[in-house]
Amino acid sequence: MTPGPNGGVNVTKVVAGGVYDQVGLQDGDDIRSVDSKAVNSFSDLLNASHLSVGEKQDGTKPIQVIVARGGNLYELRLDPKHGIEMKMVGVP
Repeated sequence: MTPGPNGGVNVTKVVAGGVYDQVGLQDGDDIRSVDSKAVNSFSDLLNASHLSVGEKQDGTKPIQVIVARGGNLYELRLDPKHGIEMKMVGVP
């Protein structure tokens, strides 16, 4: 992962079958936020991810990840009850 060209953290390589692949991330995605917490560095990503998981330890609430991909913004919802959902939410 590297700093994204327009903010966020750029996913440089997704390993097939790995965690990022399983949650729907692709090579070149820019992760912009996790549960409305801005992500501008790898450290931000780790902190936001740990906070979100820690706040939701009962495993019932989805985690929201906003990514920029191909000129659009997408919301990934990682939901323990319903799996992974993805929808376009705008243009960066």
